[in-house]
Amino acid sequence: MPIEQNTDAQIVYVHSESMNRELPMMVFLPKSYHQSDRVFPVVELLHGMTSQWNDICEENLHGLYPPTHGMGELADEWQVIIAAPITGNHFYLDSPLKPEIQMATYVGKEVPVFMDANYRTTGDRWGRIIAGFSMGGFGAVRIYCLYPDTFQCCLVRAGVADRAVDYKEGRSEPSATMLEIAGPYKGNEEFYDSQCNCSVLMENLKGRSDAAMVIECGREDGLLSHNQLLRDTAAKLGIDHIYAEYPGGHQWGMQPFRSMLCHLQQFRPTILPEPLQPL
Repeated sequence: MPIEQNTDAQIVYVHSESMNRELPMMVFLPKSYHQSDRVFPVVELLHGMTSQWNDICEENLHGLYPPTHGMGELADEWQVIIAAPITGNHFYLDSPLKPEIQMATYVGKEVPVFMDANYRTTGDRWGRIIAGFSMGGFGAVRIYCLYPDTFQCCLVRAGVADRAVDYKEGRSEPSATMLEIAGPYKGNEEFYDSQCNCSVLMENLKGRSDAAMVIECGREDGLLSHNQLLRDTAAKLGIDHIYAEYPGGHQWGMQPFRSMLCHLQQFRPTILPEPLQPL
């Protein structure tokens, strides 16, 4: 699908070499994009689980988790390009069984290449941020750990820390989606324990003084313990991080996204320009 560069909110289709297919992505541009020749940082925002991703229409895109309402406002406020790939409920994993499910490669390599080729981006890791909510938070952490030379930092809201712990301890069995991606836990322990456990993947960041994470969660969120584990792992490995808890449960909106960007600005002030509007 050709890119309409004269609009602020776009649906584009990205060809994936690894999967030999096209996937949709929403791109939100700041209004100033059309008023200058400057380059912009890119925030790649990963959605959580949704049943609506297959039907790419405006109503369903606004119903994604996270929803798309207000994205253009934040792109303006922070002077960034927001790229939101729509990947389905595949947990941002590369499947050893299904060549058509290679979401880590797609999100971590192919989307950044597409953005650099088609938009005025900084073109380096210092201008790339990966962020996500819930399943997308899990994806953001694991992609950041796999591609630390591609992304400068990782922003997580209510992320899943370990997809495999319940399978390992016999509390549940893999979902139909996880069975499609990797098969049953028994016999595939190495994949589950290495690729689905963010604490293991975060070892890739140990000793990197340029690694940075922002981790946030609601105090009533069922995933609070997962995010506390991410915090504790970051502290143990010496990864520079900010951790924050807020009232509320498993909820997303523009305020949580704004909060993560505010923390990032305090934490790494050279990454983003000052917001154009007061918070």
